[in-house]
Amino acid sequence: MIRPDPILQSRRRFLRQTGALAVGAATFPAMFRAAPAVASASPYVAWEQTAKGDLTDLEYVALCGTLAANAHNTQPWAFNLLGNRIVLYADLARHLGQADPRRRLMLMGLGCATENMVVAAAQLGYAATVSDAEADAFLQNGGRCASLELARRSDSNTHPWFPAIFRRQTTRAEFEPLPISRNEFTESLNEYGELPGTHLAWYGAAHEREAIVRITADAVAEFVANDAAYRDSMSWFRRSRREWEASRDGISIFTSDAPWFVKEWVEFLSTPEDLVSSEFRQGEIDVVKRLAEATPLWSVVWSERDTPDAWLQGGRLIERIYLAAAAQGLAVHPLAYPTESPVGSPGLAKSLGLPSGAVPLMLLRVGLARPLERSVRRSLQSVLR
Repeated sequence: MIRPDPILQSRRRFLRQTGALAVGAATFPAMFRAAPAVASASPYVAWEQTAKGDLTDLEYVALCGTLAANAHNTQPWAFNLLGNRIVLYADLARHLGQADPRRRLMLMGLGCATENMVVAAAQLGYAATVSDAEADAFLQNGGRCASLELARRSDSNTHPWFPAIFRRQTTRAEFEPLPISRNEFTESLNEYGELPGTHLAWYGAAHEREAIVRITADAVAEFVANDAAYRDSMSWFRRSRREWEASRDGISIFTSDAPWFVKEWVEFLSTPEDLVSSEFRQGEIDVVKRLAEATPLWSVVWSERDTPDAWLQGGRLIERIYLAAAAQGLAVHPLAYPTESPVGSPGLAKSLGLPSGAVPLMLLRVGLARPLERSVRRSLQSVLR
């Protein structure tokens, strides 16, 4: 009888535990965290620019757009500043590959950026009119998908969500119940008008949470079993802080609540092969299930259509949830596993009683959690055309 190698077994156990703490692949990445020791370095400086300083109004609005939520911190946007207009492009090279084959997550990230810019424009005294008529043909038009036209309304203004742009984050951690009533939180989202064809549904009952946990667990297992999609997603994982700050994009263990020794192991001892190992994949399944179970309130952003313009609109609504939550001191963690799954998406719609034909775009966890480390951002100059 061949006895198991205890060293190999121990390594496999550690890999699985590390994976459970380190990754959450098909989610939106961590965006804004408590400042690390290197917070003053250039990859983090945009999070501190709460006033426009030497930037023009349009440059500052675009800068605020770069702080939006987006899948895997790919930051898939570019901006063209033309007079009183900002034209928004999808940077087609910054793609998740088989992890986002239709580029639906990409367009939702662009919608998030759009909403940040609407809020920032209002803070500067502008009314922003958004046009997304070009979104459906963005692949044929070099990524051009939307524009904002700014009209001066006053010399100065305030928007209650503006400070939240710099506090907003994706928080991969266990959540505590909301310290305010659910209605008090959700009503704050109704003050800024509707996005036609795009809707929110909220779920907090025990049987609803159980159904969501089950569907999410099945969907993440389906995702990690898809080798091409999993490898494409993990190509955005930065193992060392040096690599992460040099690339100024991607996901990393540093924005997680993993213990310090796990972060040290990933940075200094892990290999690229470890990141796509069966142990890391199982770890991802374990952590997503654990976080899903520790969720007091869920939200589903859904649309009446499954088209690029609807995805962009869905992103705007996702960002509104982020900003409303940050304004109230709450945490948000989107999970794309079930909504991007051919099986999980219709199962989610059916289990949660969405209308016939509804297209779930994103599932979001909402609750209370402490902030963690912030993420890196590319410079404004690198995203201006």
